[in-house]
Amino acid sequence: VNPEQVSFSPPSGESLPAGSVMIYGTKNLLRKVPVELAVGVLLEEEYAIPISGPPTAIEVQTEYSVRVIPGDEKKGQVVKTIQAMLKKLVPEEQSHLVSQIPQEDLMRCLPAGGGKVVNKS
Repeated sequence: VNPEQVSFSPPSGESLPAGSVMIYGTKNLLRKVPVELAVGVLLEEEYAIPISGPPTAIEVQTEYSVRVIPGDEKKGQVVKTIQAMLKKLVPEEQSHLVSQIPQEDLMRCLPAGGGKVVNKS
């Protein structure tokens, strides 16, 4: 949608609820755009920090990450899978840091709804 297609006023004889917008013309739908997220960890001396974002951005930040796509698995199961895969990716002497990450912190890295861990980044 281009900016000139968006209007806050409805056509003559119609009304819009407060805060709504009217879109005129054709919409350009983007198809075959990959929807994926990378979840990784930044390792400090005493703790690990979970991070998430586009795979290209996370790969620049850390070499320890996994990719998540929309799926049917519940969020809690996805978090457990992510934590297990990250423990295998990090060096053995630092894997205890990944185990200490609270599951709530990893859940905050994920969008709402289900997901599926596809592989490491």
